[in-house]
Amino acid sequence: MVALFNLINKQIKDYLLRNKLDRELKRSPFQPCITVSRENGSGGHAIASKIAKKLGFKYYDEELIDLIAKKTHLKKELIKSVDEKTHDTIETFVSSFLGFPPLPEHAYIRALTQIILAIAHKGKAVILGRGGNFIIPPESTLKVRIIAPFKVRLQNSLKFEYPGRSLAYVKEKLLKTHLERKNFVKKYFGKDIGNANYYDLVINTAYLSIDKVVNLIIAAFKEKFSLKS
Repeated sequence: MVALFNLINKQIKDYLLRNKLDRELKRSPFQPCITVSRENGSGGHAIASKIAKKLGFKYYDEELIDLIAKKTHLKKELIKSVDEKTHDTIETFVSSFLGFPPLPEHAYIRALTQIILAIAHKGKAVILGRGGNFIIPPESTLKVRIIAPFKVRLQNSLKFEYPGRSLAYVKEKLLKTHLERKNFVKKYFGKDIGNANYYDLVINTAYLSIDKVVNLIIAAFKEKFSLKS
């Protein structure tokens, strides 16, 4: 009975949080920006970075962790350990064991949402992952999803992210990260990260170079917001 009560209580908290985030989305106008969701190993990081550089936009990836740590007054290492992951008992235990203060329920997601909304208010930004496309109103952002077949992502990760590691190790990492990001979006935004209907563009990088993908996204961004080339 206690376990059932805790589950129901948790679901209510998640529901109320999502409603609160929805209300926050409508409070102020936003400027055009780009959100990039990615399958790990698909080249999403390099693509997002190049888009920002080519457009002269601010690029947000690791910097989001610094901003969240500053806002929550928590150690960067703790924020990084739960970045794009769901909050659970094991992570709380490990954090406490390492000497970090336990992460308050929803502290990360609330800070993340407020920071991304502030970034979108200014515009001229490229935001990588972290459910950014579910936080910013669709009329204010070009929502991009970068994908690739698992074999392609595995080879990319072996070559660029985990050079020298075994195939089994990299495969496990890919599957684990994919599941963490999927669960993160499902828990905090109630969405399926792989549903193409949530994006303006879904691009498979198996047969396209990074530069071609970058140019395609920039063209779509200018078209959506009626910007001159």
